[in-house]
Amino acid sequence: MIDPLRHLHHYLDLARGMGLTIKAVIDTHGHADHISGGPALAAKTGAPYYLHPHDAIHPIDLLPATIPYEFIRDGQTFPAGQHELKALHIPGHTLGLVAFRLDDRYLFTGDSIFIRSIARPDLGGKAETWAPLHGRSLRRLLSLPGGITVLPGHFSSLDEGDDTGRFAASLDDLKKRNDGLVVLQRESDEGFLRYLLESLPKFIPEYVDIKRVNAGLLTPAEEDAATLELGKNVCALSQAYVAAGG
Repeated sequence: MIDPLRHLHHYLDLARGMGLTIKAVIDTHGHADHISGGPALAAKTGAPYYLHPHDAIHPIDLLPATIPYEFIRDGQTFPAGQHELKALHIPGHTLGLVAFRLDDRYLFTGDSIFIRSIARPDLGGKAETWAPLHGRSLRRLLSLPGGITVLPGHFSSLDEGDDTGRFAASLDDLKKRNDGLVVLQRESDEGFLRYLLESLPKFIPEYVDIKRVNAGLLTPAEEDAATLELGKNVCALSQAYVAAGG
């Protein structure tokens, strides 16, 4: 399971209904916009929970996570039936952000490439430092086979879905119509850096506490958890929300 939300019954019911066993629970990064179900799902199923160690330190508090986790390494592979997931460390949105490539078929991009836009680099409070990392990571992803299907961690509006209701597109397609990727291909590193820093949405203070919860540094009551994450899905650059009318 990759990037599970905190309501676990969806994943448990799906696995049970398909006769599957959850063997690993993975967070692509330390989320700021929602509370992860990863540690709880791992505890419930007995599966190991994986996170990149750079995201096991709260970027504002500089405190280590108290949750149990296994390190994700760049290039690490995870068996998936007859296939394998390969980890690609792509820092920028967070320092520990990891994408996962399933052969040449699928790319789970977490919060790096979305359908309409790309991720913001400021949620650790260090936009100018993280933005160049983000640019290099995105160029690494653009070097992958163009026919690979991108499966992003979020969407900005329902009209980003295809005719079947999937929020997915080929990398070649996104190179043509994703605002951030179009700029990335057109601009120099310096030009792309300016674009990133000039396109940042408003920083939402609750992001700091959500990251604390996901690191095990804060444990809210259920009502407080729902309030904390409600409406906080603003991980893309500002153009994505302008285009969505938000």
